[in-house]
Order: sequence, then C-alpha cells, then structure tokens
Amino acid sequence: MRRFFKVSLVLVALISLGLGVFLASVFRLPHFIPAQEVVKEGVKINVSGEEIGQLALTEQAFITVAEKVRPSVVHINVESTAQERYLPFEDPFFEDFLRRFFGEIPREYQRRIAGQGSGFIVDSDGYIITNNHVVQNAQKITVKLLDGRSFSATVVGQDSATDLAVLKVEKARDLPVVTLGDSSKLRVGQWAIAIGNPFGLDHTVTVGIISAIGRSGLAFGGPSEGPIYQDFIQTDASINFGNSGGPLCNIRGEVIGVNAAINPMGQGIGFAIPINLAKNVFKSLIKQGKVVRGWLGVYPQDIDERLQKELELPDREGVLIAGVIPSSPAEKIGIREGDVVRAIDGRPIKSANDLMIMVAAMEPGTKVKISLLRDKKDIILEAAIGERPAEDILAEGEAPGLRAPWRGITVSRITPDLVKRYSLQISEGVVITGVEPNSSAKSAGLREGDIILQVNRIRISNLEEFISSVRRVNPDEDVVLRIRRGRGYYYVVLGP
Repeated sequence: MRRFFKVSLVLVALISLGLGVFLASVFRLPHFIPAQEVVKEGVKINVSGEEIGQLALTEQAFITVAEKVRPSVVHINVESTAQERYLPFEDPFFEDFLRRFFGEIPREYQRRIAGQGSGFIVDSDGYIITNNHVVQNAQKITVKLLDGRSFSATVVGQDSATDLAVLKVEKARDLPVVTLGDSSKLRVGQWAIAIGNPFGLDHTVTVGIISAIGRSGLAFGGPSEGPIYQDFIQTDASINFGNSGGPLCNIRGEVIGVNAAINPMGQGIGFAIPINLAKNVFKSLIKQGKVVRGWLGVYPQDIDERLQKELELPDREGVLIAGVIPSSPAEKIGIREGDVVRAIDGRPIKSANDLMIMVAAMEPGTKVKISLLRDKKDIILEAAIGERPAEDILAEGEAPGLRAPWRGITVSRITPDLVKRYSLQISEGVVITGVEPNSSAKSAGLREGDIILQVNRIRISNLEEFISSVRRVNPDEDVVLRIRRGRGYYYVVLGP
C-alpha cells in the first residue's frame, strides 16, 4: 500500500510538470494571464492572455527606458541680457519736453532675459550635450538634475552649423551618464522616446516612432556664418519648447538623437540631430575647442529631371559639380565642373546634402576614392580630404549691356560699380541686371546679381562672348546656364 502511494505521488508530479511545460510553450509568457473581455466603442472584444502579456512587456520597456535615462537628463536655465532703448522712437521735440520735466533720460538699458532648455550628461567628468540655440549668448547657466541637485555650467564649445553645444559642470560627483547609440542603423517605424523639459515641466517622457530620416533643407536652426549641416531625424514623439537639447532614445534606452526643433505649422512633427553627428562635434569641441570638418572644395547640386535631360545624363544618381574652388583638394585631383559624383569609397551619394555631410564627418588627411561620371564615362579619382577653411578665407553708373531682354533677363559686363552694387566676388562672365516678372528666367529662379559663366557648357568671359553664344541658341529649345550666386555655383535650365 505504501509503495502504491509513493508511485502515485511520482505520477502526479510528472503529470503536473508536463502540464506546466505544455502551458508555458502555448502561452510563451513569463506568467499566465487569463483572457479578458474588453469593451471598445460599445463592442465587446475578447483579448487573449498572450496579447495582454505582450502589451505588458512593451509597457515595461518604456518604464525601463524612463528609469534608465531620466536621471541623466538635465534642465538648463539660461540668463542673458539685451540692450534696449527707453524710447522706441527718436523725436527731438518729445525728448526735449521730457528732459525739461524729468532731467536727462538714459537712452538705453540692459534687459534681463531668461531662457530654458534640456541637455544630457555624456561623460562622468560632467560634459553635457545640448543645442547651441539653448545657450546662445548665455551669461549664466544653471543645470538641474532629476535628483534635485543644481550646478553652474560653462560653455566648452559651440557649433552653429549643426546647432550643437557642449557644457561642463565642475566638482560634481556620481553623475549618471547616458548610453549613446548608433543613428546610422535607424529605420523608419522604430520606437522613439523623447525626454526633456517642455514648458518647464521637468523630465517629461513622450513616445512615438521614427517618422523619417535624412531630412534637410529645413528653415530653422541657430544663426550660422557658414553652411548649415542638416540630417534630421523626424519623429512624432511630442516635442515642445523646452525639449531642445534633450535626448531622443530607442526602445533599448540608447540615445539616438538630440531633440532640436519642431514644425510650427503642424502637430506631431519634431526633429532631432542624429547622435552620430553629435558625437563627431562633441569629440572635436573637447579635443580642439572647435569643430574640424573635412573639405573637398566643390559646389554640389542635386540633379533634377530637366538637368538630366539637358546635360544628357543617363540617370539622376549622384550630384552634379557646379563649381570647384581653386587650390582645393578637388581641383588638385582634377575634378571639374560638370562632373557627377556617384560615390565615395563605395558609399552612394544620394544628394548634395549627403555629400556635404559625408565629407564633413571625415578626418582631414583621409584618403578616399571618388567615383565620377564624366562625358558618359565612369572614372575613379583618389583624393586626400582637406580641412575646411574659415568662411572669411573662402570668400573673395550703368554699364553697357544686353538691353533687349533675352528670355526675361538683361545682362551687363562687370564693372566696378556693379561689383559694389551686387557684392560680386569675381570679374569673369556677365552679370544679370534685370529679371522680368512672369518670364522663364523668373520661373527658373534667376536673380539680379547672378553671374552667367556658361551658356550650354560654353565658357563666357565677357559680354561679347555671351551675345555670340545666345545667338547660336535655338529659340524653341531649353538652354543650360552655369551661374555664380554669392559664393556658390549652380546650373539652371532656362526655357524658351
């Protein structure tokens, strides 16, 4: 009898174990959650235990990210001053009247300005990444942590071209640090979690997805003397005023971007600077006190359908080189205007912005292979990337002209007066002195002060050569002009 009882216990244990394994394999859950009846819009819907479990796991992921990252996010308070006038207008009689009764009145005074934003700690030594526009012209900066501690911070370096800045707090111990991710691996549709201080609401967490990547040509960012480097991540995670400089994270709690801007015309459209771009700026500012960028010395231009047709290009892949800067790395290896850059070191070039971002991220001295299309032939040139010079180093009565408008423009030979009027940088070619409304020139975007350097790829040195070239153009055909505008070069297709 006792032996039978022992055998029975063993059988019950084995059956229980087998049943447990079976249930675990069926539900694949850390613990069993029974099915529930959910009411949605008046209709009862059965939700399985497995579905509830998956929702619970997703919820726990967001909780984990918030608990992991929020301690490393800081609330930045900025104090600065601006010069203001007591009197908004100058009126000698009114000022004399006030002076008689109140004495001498100061014309200007200092107005205190307070601002705020977000940032995140990236190094235990106290380094913080934020937006440049958050700390622009700051005279006093205070950062506050989630644990209530506050520290004074100083600006280590600023980069207006990317709208990034690095701050540092001194004598701070046990600072929580974020984990930086890899923004090159982002895919549209991935989770995006923004953390910051919108409208002063400390350490707010919002959730959305990556809506798009590689956004550029957007009309925002801090003032910059040179080019603006834009390669934004677009997200619908809620970003508002005060979020600027805070982290955008993935579902693993890694920082993938620096929240930087919102679209004022629409809700749910925010933009973040990719963390890989921020890493390069951070390292350069810490190491050298400035941002050192790679430089090729070309004026790239996107290829549209009309340019492809008129330049007889096989496709629209790559970018068109509209100009080459003298003594630049590009000129030294023989790159010419009219070349099409297809790839660098095998990485396809998709746009002019893509080329600019890619080259700027390279260390000066880096040797690269540049794949070009020239005269319908594929060639490869090797270049050593240079260091981008400062912007000021990169810079350099009516005259007789073509009075009768040609396709909506009037032009003139370049004279000292026109050089002064239009701030021209070169003396070669002819300058546009007028653009007729509702003309093909106006539609093509030509402006007064543009310098025409080529007509259908024929070089123009003076007014006589321009007149000779346009006389050979068929009146019913499009014509390709190469122009100089300010410091840039462009190709323009001008219709009949």
